[in-house]
Amino acid sequence: MQKTRKPNAWILAKLNECLVGEHLKETFRIRKEDFTRQRKMSFDKVVLFMMNLSRRSIQVDLTKFMRSFRDGVQNVTKSAFNQSRKKIRPEVFRKLLEVTTGEFYSDNEQRVKLWRGMRLLAIDGSVFRLPEDPGLKAIMAVFPRIRPRTS
Repeated sequence: MQKTRKPNAWILAKLNECLVGEHLKETFRIRKEDFTRQRKMSFDKVVLFMMNLSRRSIQVDLTKFMRSFRDGVQNVTKSAFNQSRKKIRPEVFRKLLEVTTGEFYSDNEQRVKLWRGMRLLAIDGSVFRLPEDPGLKAIMAVFPRIRPRTS
């Protein structure tokens, strides 16, 4: 019997559980005094907003984002957001990525297809021309050239 993949809702629930928990906040805030008072933008809301793809101005997206919650907060200034985001260590995103990928790949091993023994997540046909630099050449020499240079 083939195992079925975990539903995305399960993975999102685990991510949400991690986000709203005190452990994440205590581990990734800059100072122990940060995010101790009840503010319009809590730790989890700041992180969630930073994870959103901003398409318009920050203020417009902030207003729309805050209205999506049912806690009565309708408006937050971009200055308040900027001050709040400076109180969070960037490593929080690495931790959230670990939670997400850990949940995705647990119990899904049989469904993951391998290419030459590795998981292939994406492939792109882009070619980058790097500057002629001796230090860069030394680093990049370990990688075989896939396409010959055309220019």
